[in-house]
Amino acid sequence: MSEKLVSGDVVEITILNATVQEVVGQGGPGRELKFSYETKGGPAQNGVFLGWDVRVRQVVPAEGEPRPGDVWTSPCCGTRWFVTRQLDTGNEGVVLVPDDGEEPKAPEYVMWYHGPLRLAYRPSDGEGSDG
Repeated sequence: MSEKLVSGDVVEITILNATVQEVVGQGGPGRELKFSYETKGGPAQNGVFLGWDVRVRQVVPAEGEPRPGDVWTSPCCGTRWFVTRQLDTGNEGVVLVPDDGEEPKAPEYVMWYHGPLRLAYRPSDGEGSDG
């Protein structure tokens, strides 16, 4: 694809599986996000100043994937999310149940629309999980 681009094209760039290393500055535009990622040539690092034209979406929280028994929070809106196993037949995995009475949601949906998520509680092995 890149060989067909020309100077002046407006593009959207996605770097898959980048890991946040540091956030520099306070909230709002002007903060810098430093991240690392793997390339065919090995590890790479980069940074970008956050503004209205830069979108960053959480894919996996720093604490790992949500697990049954966990409680997560959405700092942006204060919602607590309780993690349980998916109950629908044919679907595996977990869902997050919000404390506001809304329908359970897939982790990907919650991170996209309510993220980023922060782990508030994780039971020790065997304690309180439904698996």
